[in-house]
Amino acid sequence: MGRSDPDLDDAREVLTWITKHGQPTFTRRDALRALQGRTRFSTAADLDPALTLLTDHGHIRPKTPEKSSKGGRPSTAYEVHPDALRAP
Repeated sequence: MGRSDPDLDDAREVLTWITKHGQPTFTRRDALRALQGRTRFSTAADLDPALTLLTDHGHIRPKTPEKSSKGGRPSTAYEVHPDALRAP
């Protein structure tokens, strides 16, 4: 049996959530809240390798950060490739 790459497994988990989420955009915070507890993502930094891999493969792309009206630090936002939303 072949070895599994943890970053690839994490990216698949995030992509599954993106597909089920069904929205054209999401934030890193959205993903963490949805995936925390069920997977190995306990901090936002744990998501970074998976998000980078999905970005590198064209499934998502970072959006230009918008200033928060509440004065807080904005969460990184991503746009989802339309084909990712059409997954079976």
